[in-house]
Formats: sequence, C-alpha cells, structure tokens
Amino acid sequence: MMLGAGSYAQGQNARLEGVVLSEVGPLVGATVRVLGTGSGGLTDADGRFRIDRLEARVYQVQVSMIGFESRNVRMTASSDPAPQRVQLIERPVVLDAVEVVSDALRRPAEDTRVSVQQLQPREAKILPGAGEDVMRSLQSLPGVVAPNDFSSQLIIRGSGPDQNLIVMDEIEVFNPYRLYGAVSMFNPETITDISLISGGFPARYGDRLSAVLDVTNRNGNADRAIGANINMSITNANVVLEGSNPGSIPGSWLLSTRRTYYDLILGPIARQTGLVTGDVAFPNFRDVQAKLSFGPFNHSRFVVNALSSRDGVDLVTGEGRETPDSVSVFNTLFNTVLGAAWYYTPNERLVNKLVLSYYDNTGTTEFDGRFLDPVLNREEFRGQQTDSLRAMARLFGISFDNEFRFRKTSVKNMLLLTDESHALDAGVGVDVLATDLTFAFRVSPELRQIIEANPRSSALVDDIAQSLTYVKAHAYVQDRILLGTSFAVTPGIRVDYYGQLESAVVSPRLSASYAVDPVTTFRASTGLYYQSPGYEKLFDQNQFFDFSSDNLRTLSPERAWHAVLGLERWIDEQWLARVETYYKRFADLIVQKKTSALRWESDPTGVDPRTAAGWSQPSLVRRDSLTSIPINGARGDAFGMELMLEKRSLAGDDRLSGWVSYALAWAYRERDGVHTPFNFDQRHTANIVGNYRVLPWLDIGAFWRIGSNFPITQPRGVRPRIVLEQGVPQFARDFSGNVILDIDYGDEDNINQSRKPLYHRLDLRATATTRFWNADWSFYLDIINAYNHGNVASFRYFVDASGRLGRRTVTMFPLLPTLGVSARF
Repeated sequence: MMLGAGSYAQGQNARLEGVVLSEVGPLVGATVRVLGTGSGGLTDADGRFRIDRLEARVYQVQVSMIGFESRNVRMTASSDPAPQRVQLIERPVVLDAVEVVSDALRRPAEDTRVSVQQLQPREAKILPGAGEDVMRSLQSLPGVVAPNDFSSQLIIRGSGPDQNLIVMDEIEVFNPYRLYGAVSMFNPETITDISLISGGFPARYGDRLSAVLDVTNRNGNADRAIGANINMSITNANVVLEGSNPGSIPGSWLLSTRRTYYDLILGPIARQTGLVTGDVAFPNFRDVQAKLSFGPFNHSRFVVNALSSRDGVDLVTGEGRETPDSVSVFNTLFNTVLGAAWYYTPNERLVNKLVLSYYDNTGTTEFDGRFLDPVLNREEFRGQQTDSLRAMARLFGISFDNEFRFRKTSVKNMLLLTDESHALDAGVGVDVLATDLTFAFRVSPELRQIIEANPRSSALVDDIAQSLTYVKAHAYVQDRILLGTSFAVTPGIRVDYYGQLESAVVSPRLSASYAVDPVTTFRASTGLYYQSPGYEKLFDQNQFFDFSSDNLRTLSPERAWHAVLGLERWIDEQWLARVETYYKRFADLIVQKKTSALRWESDPTGVDPRTAAGWSQPSLVRRDSLTSIPINGARGDAFGMELMLEKRSLAGDDRLSGWVSYALAWAYRERDGVHTPFNFDQRHTANIVGNYRVLPWLDIGAFWRIGSNFPITQPRGVRPRIVLEQGVPQFARDFSGNVILDIDYGDEDNINQSRKPLYHRLDLRATATTRFWNADWSFYLDIINAYNHGNVASFRYFVDASGRLGRRTVTMFPLLPTLGVSARF
C-alpha cells in the first residue's frame, strides 16, 4: 500500500520499503521523510512503509515519531527493494520538544482533491483564543469565518452553517455543538485527523451544498497497559485514559470525559448578588467518549465508537435585578453517537469498510420571559418597577415550550481498490431518519399586534406537533486515474435518493491535478451538489420551516454548482504557498413563502412625530410577509480568491511555525428579482497565526485576525404604532399621550445594505512545559482579545424621548484570560 507522496520527475519508478520498530514492536504512524525530495509517508498498522515514484539511487531517509529519537538512515531505492528495518530508541522528554510536523504532511501530487485544509490536532489544541476547540481553530483558515465570537459554527465561502457536512468517524453529526454553539463536540485530546474540504468535494460526500468537515478520532495507545492525559482550566476539565486491550486481545481502548463548571463557579456568585434566584445551573455540558479497537485478525480489524453528552441550563432571574426584564429558562440537550466498523484488508491493494451507526439528538426547552418594549432605551428604565411597566403595556411576555428528537440509523459500505495507476473508491449506504418535533409559542397580545403590523415580520407560529420517518439512500463511484507521471484525473458520480421528497438526484463530479514540477501542482474541480430539507438541519439554519409532509412534497432539493482552481507550490521544505479561486452558483434555495395581506400604515407629515398631527390618517396598504411554509424561491452566487503562505515546523529545533492568509470573497442571494448581500458576505478577511519557541520549555503563540465584517440592515426611520380599537385604526399612545413609535426597517431593497464596523482581534498564548512525577506537564495562559477591542455583535435600536432613533452597541468578547494545565502520564 502506498503511504507516501512521490515526485513527478521522469524515470521515477523505484521505491523504498521498510518497517519501523521500537524495542517492544512495530510503531504505527511513524513519520518517514526522504530528504531532499518532496516524498514521505507514515507507517501503517504493522509499522511498514512504502514510498513510490523515486529515482533508483541512494537516499538519506529521516525516521521520527513523538517520544522517540529521530534517525537518519541511508536507503537504496530500486524496482524491487529489500525491506529495511529501522529501530527507534524511546526518548522520554517533554512532548512539545520532540513533536514533528513533517514533510510527510505534503499532499501527494496525484491527490486531485481541491480546497483541502488539514489542521494538526496539536495546532487545534494550542491555537490562541480557540479555547482548545477544533471548530474554533478552523476559523483561522482562509475562507472560514465565524458568525460571531460566541459561536463555533463555520461560515465557509459564502454559505450558511447548515450547508456544511460534518462527519466523525464516518458518522454524520447533525448538531456538533455544545453550550448552545459556544464549543464543539470534538475533543482535541482524542483526535488524530482534521480535514476541511471547503469546496469541490468528491463523490463520497453528499447531501450538503458547501463544505465537508471530516474528523477522525485516534485509537488508544497500544504500547502500554494504561496511560492518562488530564487537562484542566478555570472553566473545564478533560480526562483521557487509554491503553492496550487486556490479555492477548490485540488492539487498544480509549476513554475520555469532559465537563464544564461554569455552573459550579458562577452559580453561587449569581445567587449572592441577586442576579438569579433559587437553584441554578448556568450553561454547562459533560460528555463521555470511548473508542475500542480489536485486531488485526486474519486481515480484519474492528472498531467500536460511542459518545454520550448532555447540555443543560436551569435558571430564574432574581427580583433584585436593576433591569426590568426577566427570564425563566430550563433546557436540556442530549447527544448519543454509536458506531461499529469492520475493516477488511485481504491484500495491500484492497480495503473494504462496513460501518453501522446510530445518532440521537434530543432536547427539551421551557422558556418564559418578560421583556421591555424593544423600541425603548433600556438604560433609561434601570431600577423601574416591573408592575408599572406592565400597567403601561410596555413590558411584553414571551413563552415557548419545545421538544425534539432526531434519530438516524445508518449502514454503509465503502471499498477502495488501488493499483499503480488507479484508486477506485465506491460505496453505498442507507439512512433511516425519524424526526419528532413539538413547539408551542405564546406572546402577549400587545406584542402580537406589533409583530403582525410589521410589513417585514414572519408569521407567528403557535403550535406544531409533527413526526416524520423516511429513508435516504446513496451510491457513488469515483476513480483516480494516473495519466503519465504528471497528470491525474478523478471522475466520479453520486446518486442520492431522498425519501421525504420521493425523488432521486444525480451528481457528477470531476477533479484533476497537474504537477508542473516536483514542488508545484495545479488542481481543479467541478461538480453538482444537492441538499435535502429536514428538521435535523434547523439548528444551523437560524429560521423555522414547517416541513410537514404536505409541504415537503412540493419541494425540490437545493442545488449548487462548484468550480475551483488552485495552485500549490513548496518554496522549500518548510514554506508552502497556495492560491485558490472558486465560484459557487446556488439554485432552488429553500426560503419562507410570502403571503400578501392588507396592513394599516401612515406617512409622516413633517410635524412632531410624537403627535397624531405628525402622521397622515392610517390607510390600508397591501404588503408581503413571511410564513413558515418552505418553497424553492431563491438563488445565489459566491465567488472569491484565497491566498495562504504557511511555515511548517519539520524538526524539534525549528522555532517558528504558522501561516498568513487573505481571502477576498463575494456572496449574494436573490429572491423575486431583489439582489442582496448574503448575511455572511465578508469581503476581506486576513489571518496571521504564529507560534515561536522562545526556550526549549516555552512557546509563545499569537493569532490576529481582521475582517471587513458582515452586512446588516439599518432602520430608515420611525413609524407610528397602529392598533385596532373596535375595528377602527388608532395610533397607540403612551401614558403621556404621545404616539408610540416603532422602528421602520424599510422594504426588501434595504436588506443588508450596511455593514458592521471593521472586526479585528488579537489572541495570545504562552505554554510552558516540564516533566516531573513521571508525567509531561504543560501550563498555559491564553488571552482572548488582548488589546480589548470592542468588536460589534449587533446594534440595538430604540426611539428616544424626542421621537428620534437611538442606537446601543452590543459588543463581543472583551479581554478574557484563561489559565490551564495538562498532564500526560
């Protein structure tokens, strides 16, 4: 099996073979570099490696692995080489001092996939400001941004988070977030591979329009009976146990558990200060994850994965609070992932993988709130009694109860067959989805009247109780074909059947790579992509659709066409430069159906708007408003260019690593002839990421990002609040007799025509390592927003006492330091 990347020079038909061993047996995942070339690889489950496409001559080969001394050996490449044994000697020193991110991470030139961005688990763990969270770490890559500082969701190349496919160990995950989107489910201590394909992804992935995040958890360490890794900060704890299987059973086991303790720290403080009353649980989560590996047994290996997590919050705001609004919220969210895989490898050219999985995402929410009229300036009502505000009808009530359960049972089989010129990848799969949703929404009559009078508001959803069960199926085949020594092409095709729509779609895909020379490669890709509707995607869609069976039957799957062209060049063994351009065209996008109705409106007369004389007599005007009914009513475009210069650390004496990136992007949506910037259209984004080893035991990291920010809709003025009294339109008035004014956001042509101010933030991290008590220790200080810049989360508009618009700014993370410690036993 070929594990390394060879260059594309003429006459390179020789290879190297060998096995890497320790004193106790084969080493899995050791790095093998052929110095002076672009070639390298990793050892397989038997410690073996094979590096093809070399010239027939003698090479210096570097073999390294974390925890062992690196070795340089001379090896002769030929068409039939004798396998060479390389034994490494264990070197028990601090982990960071021996970690190698080597040339073997170079993608083979014959890999035709475009837009592949791989993040090493260590980079995800130590990236400043990411909170050791995988998905937040990905936000440092070109073409990837976050909705805001509080979210770990991914906005990739002008697409919404719902258009990203997220896979963990071959299992699709609908809701990978914890703490209501603040962090992700992926544990950086247990992950071995993080691959993001931000466009033009191959046929083995489907049912999404934009991108793929594929995460693989590592096996436990089979070289020792038991080992431990403990990581603690001021907000959470993370414990990983692992070791070899007991007795004579080959393989390993891994068990991890995490828990936040905001509730344990902040809860007592909040009760003492009167912010909340009674028993309280601030947003918190805990999870348990296990991975069991058995084998090999006569060409077979078996892997079992399991994960269970719980998020929760339970609080009631206190009576002593200065602000007049209050909430009572109870929420629990459960995620369960179960998977079993059988890997069958009868020979080095054939791998077959059979995966069975079950995913369950369940949640319950009870919410009740009293909120100040949104057009009022909250700062002017601090300390005011809520009873008087209720009497003035300026305190509105909102409550809802929600229960959901999304279950997916899947079986799929994947086959990979390789030879010297082909890599055939084929697979089939069937999913059974069962979605249950109940929703009851209540608002006070005053607020309902305001919402229904707003020309741009969505229709209120009162009660929903739905259950859907349907089947999805897919089949795909693709073949990477080597055409000579410099050119590779991968044609592919995918067929998806969507049972909820009772329809099938065909997605052709094509990608290619051309090696100009051993260090320069062009890649290109194009293809069709489809995405089916479903309740399981609602969390990322940030709007509600009524996917009842009658509505589903009228829908077509959403569609996108991708075209991507990229150039990758290794400047030397450490520096990589990359540029990519892309274009995505969206069609049949699902949006909320409009309904037309008559609404009472009034025009300004130029007199004081707080008086009735300031407005014309109310008249009926026909306006459109949105419903929860889904239709295929929009299209869109996203296009741009990304540049990246990366410095990789290849050996323990390298001090600097990181990257600089810039993305220029456009993203638009069009509906009913109105062309508007997409909600996540960010024109310019630049990232600078660096990590520098100051001393053998001290690393300093920095992450600075700057972006032109997202579009927003600013109000155009004010309008009078019109209510019906015995069927007659009247101007609503406050206790002083003044006309109550609402905020006027204009018509559709005003949507997203302004932007938030420039976003920029600097995060810093210092990590000190040492060894004592027979363990490797890391102590770190992480500082988010080091110069305390007030990045804008949103603007809150209000009407002041004179009838003019005012604005309050809601900012994101302030300067936020975090201390932590980890120990590996």
